[in-house]
Amino acid sequence: MLEQEKLAEAESEFRTALERDRGNREALRGLATSVYLEKRYPEAIPLLETVARAPDPPPIAIFALASSYDHLRALEQALDNYERFLQLSQGHNPDQEWQATQRAKLIRRELRK
Repeated sequence: MLEQEKLAEAESEFRTALERDRGNREALRGLATSVYLEKRYPEAIPLLETVARAPDPPPIAIFALASSYDHLRALEQALDNYERFLQLSQGHNPDQEWQATQRAKLIRRELRK
């Protein structure tokens, strides 16, 4: 459903899966992704934080977390997570790595003001 951009339906399915099994990491990632793609950043952040704390988090989840903080102008948290994403990704997400590098530069400048 995510691939078909049926975000509300996907969110509902992931929430149902988590109700059945709170430890379902795939459902948690899917829920975090669907909420993030709906641009509901305040709601996405706690979900993405949980995904990010799990062992071996997917780098793209860290990017989504950084982007969520960035959209909400929580610049220090955004920068921390962009830097973490860049450490973890190591060439596997070149488009997002470019974006993270550019945003990190701008945020560093803004925080120095």
